[in-house]
Amino acid sequence: MLGAFNARQHERLWTALNRPDFAALSSWDEMHAHANTMREVLIKEFATRSVDDLELWLHGLGIPAERVRTIDEGLAIVEKQGRRLTAELPMHDSGGKPVRVPLAPFTLSRGTAEIRSIPPRFGEHTDAVLSSLGYDPETILALRAQGAV
Repeated sequence: MLGAFNARQHERLWTALNRPDFAALSSWDEMHAHANTMREVLIKEFATRSVDDLELWLHGLGIPAERVRTIDEGLAIVEKQGRRLTAELPMHDSGGKPVRVPLAPFTLSRGTAEIRSIPPRFGEHTDAVLSSLGYDPETILALRAQGAV
């Protein structure tokens, strides 16, 4: 993703690409009028460089730019910085393989949110919840027979 969001960034980008004609555009209307041509130039230019080179080059120009990452790549970067955003839990019917689940992306004043147990199976606690709401066993059976639960 490329973000030349202001006139200075716009000028730096096009000057570095040796396109003084685009660097001289000074209004959003002018930039919009040339957007398709500028996009074509960027696509051709960016195709000649690796993603790593592009990021370093654009950052060196002071232009916000980052590669589009997969969720796993993004999480790995944050977790390398010491933030734990996922946990592995044993799951029902997973063949013994742990499943990676998201954690709360924020911290609390006294630590972090934790997962203390694996998620229940679908409907595992339905009877207990309905009972706690005052439904008797016969009514729960009737609800099941109707397909309501």
